[in-house]
Amino acid sequence: GWPYDQAAVDTLYADWLDNEGHHSKLYYQALLAAPKARAKVPAAALATPQAFFDYRRQLWIQLMSAYVAGPIELIGGLLIMIGLFTRPVAFLCSGLMAFAYWMGHGTRALLPIENRGELAALYCFLFLFISAYGPGIWSLDGLKGKKV
Repeated sequence: GWPYDQAAVDTLYADWLDNEGHHSKLYYQALLAAPKARAKVPAAALATPQAFFDYRRQLWIQLMSAYVAGPIELIGGLLIMIGLFTRPVAFLCSGLMAFAYWMGHGTRALLPIENRGELAALYCFLFLFISAYGPGIWSLDGLKGKKV
């Protein structure tokens, strides 16, 4: 059976929305009912709905950093450094820095000087400049005569 008070769950149900604005009653009930899943979530994250969704947001940011942003920064940085596929890679890196700015800093304040996002904004515009300007004469793209 269900060990929790159904009225309490229904009361919380009105407040629990996932990031897309959909109700997550089944997810919440499954989390409360499954001891193994509940053990993986810190107790502070289950205290309030806002704490839970802040916890989920932090997990999402960590996964993005590890599996998406990290390889783009590493491989993209190397490709820009040697000048191979400079324009599309710099454009991708510029978008990544814009995403990093708005996800990591832009939620605190609008201006970079207020939210400590100066480097993310600088790299965003630097990569955008490289994307618009193109490779230099000593790059692999420049040696081949490519206009990529």
